[in-house]
Amino acid sequence: MKCLKCGKIIEDNVKECPYCGNEIDNLELDLPKLKDNSDEKIQKKEESLSKPSKSKKKNKIVIEVDDNYKFERTMPLDEDKDDNKESLDIDTQDDLKVNSLSQSEINNNEKEELGNEEKITIASQESIQKRKKILLVISSIFLIFALVFCTIIFVLSQNHKATESKDYNVRLQEALQNYYESENIDDLVYLLEENKNNPEIIENIQLKTRDTCDSWITSYIDSEPNNANEFKDITNKYKLLISNLNEYAKITVDDKEIKYLEDNKSEELLAKIDNIYNDSSDYIKALSLYKTNDYNKAYNIFKNIEQNNSFYNKANDYMSKINKSILELLKKDIEKLEYSIDSLSESGKAIRYRQIVFIINEYNSVYSTLNLTSNSEYQKILNEYKDKYSKYHTESNTLGDTDINLDDMGNT
Repeated sequence: MKCLKCGKIIEDNVKECPYCGNEIDNLELDLPKLKDNSDEKIQKKEESLSKPSKSKKKNKIVIEVDDNYKFERTMPLDEDKDDNKESLDIDTQDDLKVNSLSQSEINNNEKEELGNEEKITIASQESIQKRKKILLVISSIFLIFALVFCTIIFVLSQNHKATESKDYNVRLQEALQNYYESENIDDLVYLLEENKNNPEIIENIQLKTRDTCDSWITSYIDSEPNNANEFKDITNKYKLLISNLNEYAKITVDDKEIKYLEDNKSEELLAKIDNIYNDSSDYIKALSLYKTNDYNKAYNIFKNIEQNNSFYNKANDYMSKINKSILELLKKDIEKLEYSIDSLSESGKAIRYRQIVFIINEYNSVYSTLNLTSNSEYQKILNEYKDKYSKYHTESNTLGDTDINLDDMGNT
């Protein structure tokens, strides 16, 4: 409690102030002030203070200051004072506990908040790293898909171009073959119409058409007519193919003609056909003789065809065929003479092989234009049978057989 005179804090039950000697009437109590820490504790204190005391008895004290002023004051009995003091002490302890708990809770809350903030910061950083990884993965996947998509588009475009190229190439060959066989030009014109706005395809069509026409000229040279009149008809056919292709296989775009076969190429091919026909007279004669097995005369004409002639290579081919045919005939004659030769005596075998040698030499005389002696295969056959004759002729002489004159063999 507090002294009313000097204001010092003194004990509750003293009768006078030890500091100033003031008499204490125990009318004023220095109650501890409660800290307003929380609504809950204030409410608890109010409920504690509002409890009724054990005794309802009170002391009434009248204090008279002067004749005009006095006041009354009621004070609780000692028993009530003790109860109130205990209640106040309990409340004070509760307040201290509350303050301590509150401070501890505050510290704990601050620690928790700091921990939560750290956790939030760590979680935030982890979240950011995770998002970065997710974004990186998504970006990588997107890039891969973009690359795959672009690759697919590129491959499809290339395949489309290849298919488109294949389609018109196949159709071009079919149309040209149809024109070659039936002289129908409609398919060629349709193909030009479809591709008239594509200069690259048009240029390729013209290039392949020139190549096809060159192959037609080769077929013209390779033709094997039976006579000059037949070859003349073949010549007119090829000239007509070239001229009609130039004249009718075309379209007009913006007053400009697009042709399968350009004028200069057409003129070149027609001139080539005329030269071939002019060179063909001797070749046709020799070919006709070859087909009638008159090899000697045919070979002689083929041999005289000059190197600058369009049929020079063909003539050489036929000369090789004639040589091969003559040698085949010779082998057949030899085979006939060798038939059952093993049943003959040694002198008989010598006579037969001498006869074969004679036939081989006779072939060279009959087909003198072929000059068989320059043929390696002919020489091989001749030498083989000369050796056989020599072998059996020597053996027959040893046995005492009569020698036979080659001239006599020739007359046999």
